[in-house]
Amino acid sequence: GYGFFGTLSTLTTDSMYGVQLGAAQDLVFSGTPVQIPKPITLNGFGWTYLPMPYQVPVGLSHLPQKLDGGAFDFSLEDQIKSQFKFSAFYPGYGWVGSLPPIYPRA
Repeated sequence: GYGFFGTLSTLTTDSMYGVQLGAAQDLVFSGTPVQIPKPITLNGFGWTYLPMPYQVPVGLSHLPQKLDGGAFDFSLEDQIKSQFKFSAFYPGYGWVGSLPPIYPRA
């Protein structure tokens, strides 16, 4: 085969990617782990796709400390969604919903 065609030549930890395959298979990446903390710019309006730069599972309760050195300020009903589950933020209470900890391989 010829490999991949198109304009995408490099995968980075600053983006998320959709993959469509003809059959189920394992994809293994190797390289240098991402240095944490890793700044991630959130749009403020609408949705931002978040990469998963961590090497271990991260619970939603840890996101304020991990997203912006502890200075990130979530607002009422801010949401984080996976393909099938979500959680919403309520000040003074935290994250509520069905989204479990975020796993590096999930």
